[in-house]
Parts: sequence; C-alpha cells; structure tokens
Amino acid sequence: MAEEVKIIDISSESMVIGCLYKNPNLFFEYDDLIFPEWDFTHDDLKFLYNLIRVCYHTGYKNIDETIINVEVNKNTEWIEQYKKLKGYKTISRLMEKINLDDFKTYFKELKKYNLLRELDRKGFPVKEKFEKMKKLEPEEIYKYYDYSLSKTFSHHQGVEDSVILGKNATKVLEQWKKDPDIGIPIPYYITNNLIRGWRTTCLCATGMHSGCGKSRWISNIAFDIGIVQQIPLLVIVNEDDEDIWNAILQTSVVNNYFLKDKGKVINESNIITGKLTDEEFDICMKAAKWIEKNSRIYFQETQIYDYNSLKRLLKVHKLKGVNYFFYDTFKPFRDTKGATWEAFVQTSEMLKTLCANKKKGGLNMAGWITFQLTDDSQFDRILTSTSVASGKQIKHNLNFMAMHRPLTYAEKSKVQVKIFEKNNPFNGDIISLDPYKNYYIGFVDKNKGGLDKIKIITEVDKGGVVFKELGYAVFKNKEDEDSIENRNKSG
Repeated sequence: MAEEVKIIDISSESMVIGCLYKNPNLFFEYDDLIFPEWDFTHDDLKFLYNLIRVCYHTGYKNIDETIINVEVNKNTEWIEQYKKLKGYKTISRLMEKINLDDFKTYFKELKKYNLLRELDRKGFPVKEKFEKMKKLEPEEIYKYYDYSLSKTFSHHQGVEDSVILGKNATKVLEQWKKDPDIGIPIPYYITNNLIRGWRTTCLCATGMHSGCGKSRWISNIAFDIGIVQQIPLLVIVNEDDEDIWNAILQTSVVNNYFLKDKGKVINESNIITGKLTDEEFDICMKAAKWIEKNSRIYFQETQIYDYNSLKRLLKVHKLKGVNYFFYDTFKPFRDTKGATWEAFVQTSEMLKTLCANKKKGGLNMAGWITFQLTDDSQFDRILTSTSVASGKQIKHNLNFMAMHRPLTYAEKSKVQVKIFEKNNPFNGDIISLDPYKNYYIGFVDKNKGGLDKIKIITEVDKGGVVFKELGYAVFKNKEDEDSIENRNKSG
C-alpha cells in the first residue's frame, strides 16, 4: 500500500517563524497576510507564531528572551506549552537556521502549501498530482485548476465568488432552529431583546450628555460579561483612568449583584472615601474578592486616535481570546480627513470594518462605543442622530444606537411607563413615574436587530451605578407626545 501523501511543509513553516522572531518588523508588511489556523499545520508552530505576534503588537521595541518570558508568564496555558517546547532554546535554533534575505521564498512556500491543502479539502485531486503540484508556483496552480473557482483560493488571496441567495434556505432555517442567531446576553433586558444579544461583527453605540454616566452605563455590561459570564472583553478608555474605572466597577458589582433587589444602594463616593459602616465594608470586601477571583476584563487606558494603533491593540487582545470591546469615549481618528463631522463618520466606518468578519477584512469582533451628545441637545426633548456631537451620519455605520437623557421634573407627570422586565408578572401594566426618583428616557434611533424609534424608561441611581430598564414610554395624551417630538424639530 502506497504511503499516504501529506500536504505539509514543516520546514517552510519553521523558517517563517524563525524569521519573525529574528525580525518582528516583518509583521508590518505581512501581518494581514498570515492566517495561522490555515498556514501552520503544527500546533507548536501556531503557538510560537501567536506568541511573537502578541509581543510585536504589545509594542516592545526589542523583543528578546526576557520580553518573551514576560508575555508567556501572563498565560497559564502558554507557560505549560512553552516549557514543553523547551522555551527559548527552540526559538534560538529556529533563528539560527534562517536567512532573512530568503523570507519571501519561505513565505511563498508557506502560502503554496496552504493553497494545496485548501484545494484538497475542496475535493480536487491534489494528492494524486502532488509531486507535480509542489514544484509549481501558486499562480501556476491557479491556472491549472481554473481561476474562475476563486472561492477555493479565499484563504490565499481573499478572493470570493458570488452565491445564489436563498439556495440553501431550508438548511439555513434548520440551522437557526438548532443554533439561533443570538449573541451573548447583556444585563439590560429591553436593549438585549432589541439587539438579539450582543453579536460579533456588530457595532453598537450609547450616547449621553456630559456627566450623565456613559461610562457607568456600559460598566454594567462589562461587569456582567467579564465577571458573571466569565467571557473575556476589553475596555478601552481615553478620558478616564484605571482608578476611576476601579471605583465604578466595584460600585456596580456591589449594587447590581450583592445588593440587587434588597432595597439598598451603597454610593460610590462612600466607598472611595472610606465612609462605610462595618456592614457595608464587609459587603464591599466580599465583592472585591469576588472581582479579583473572577474578572476577565482587560483594561487599556490609552490615547489611541488612529486606525492602525487601535487595530493592533484589538489584534493583541483577539489572540488572548477577546471578541468583545468597549471604546469609551468615541472620537475621530487622526488619520481621517475633512470637517469634524466627516471625521466622525469616517472613524465609525473604520470601527465597523474592524468588527466585520474576516471576509470583509475585519477581526470578527463586537464593539460598543460611547459618545457625547451636543450641548444644544440638552434643551431638546427628543434625541435623534442630529444630536450626536459633530456627526449626524454616524448611525449609518452602526447596528444599534440609543441616546439617553434625564427626564425633567415636569416631564415625569406627562410620561408613564409600560412595564417590560424579565419575569415581572405585571408586564404590560402602565404605571406613573415617581416624581422623586431619577429617570432617563432613551431614544432608539437605529436598530438593525429589530424595532427602532422606540423610547425606553430607565430608573437611575448614577452614584450607585444602577440603571434599571423599566419598560417603554407611554404618553398620557397626544399633546404631550407632540410637544416632545416637536421641540427638537423647531429648536
């Protein structure tokens, strides 16, 4: 029996890895051209590739054994695999074997074998003609198998062919039944239902005026996903710092988990100024220990305002298992052109590209940005995309956008709420608002996941980082609703 043909070239794979360790700056040109899951056949080589890529994207200027050890020790699984590979000794041997001047040759061989494996998976008789195929250039292989079959080569050049929409409608329907198109849940029940969960490739946005609590609002999502659900996520901030977010996060956890439904809230200012009773301190200490044990929230305080830097940052965390990120607060990139509002729109387009799937050149991630509303809109009762600071066209690049503002004392008597809460037996009932409580009204201006142009009523304790979605806004009479709708139009 003839020996089975294996379409692998460990030598070329190893040489490419050795070159990347010898000169990590090769990533500048080749980063977007290498797909480790397709280009490397050996798990050890995939590991070494991901390791040097993390080191490069972290921003180290000189990557040596010490730097590599630092990155390895951040990940328990990596420590074990690194030891199994005999650590830096293996890396040194790989670097000794290569000639940097021959990198393009190594890379071409790497991609050629990637292409041949893909052709084999698609049913082409590659193994039967392997001895001939492996001597050809990738372009010659294309011609041999007919370039019109472009989808076969998608992982080599990113070329895709068109498809007949609806051709597999029954299979798609069965797949939705088996695996519904629903993202991970967020702790805001109404918003979660509107967007069908937070799904990868989706870019969502929340807007508020300055001082209304944009960061606090999203911190509840971060706490629920990164601590309760144990799903890794990244929080990128460009206005606040780690101390501020530590205070927000601890307050959020205490009040939304340890004191939930107990009729009590501990104010953030009391926590950070040490003005807690013994009982409150014990509760906060339990929360702090729970956070330390369970947090999967990566935090990055930065002044990133350009596309490439943000992309590099997201790629590093993608390798750490992160598929969800927050960007607080959204500002235009420096590498955009035109007026301020045009820069906002261009930046939102770039963010959407980063979230897109790999076919569209993205990272297959889910993003949630916060943005500040214009000062003029503080006097508007209705909030639409015209209220977004400097960029009213931003919503066209978003999957979901909602804007929230506080209700005035006078408005509380004009607006009621139709209850819609998880497992609430009184759902559907319409109740009046308490004039002595704080409420926000949220205007859903864009939602690709379903309903939009609706208004959400949220009970708010900003100091306690508590935002409780109660239901939908209901107006006692048409005149009250018209006064809210028309004020912005005439203002």
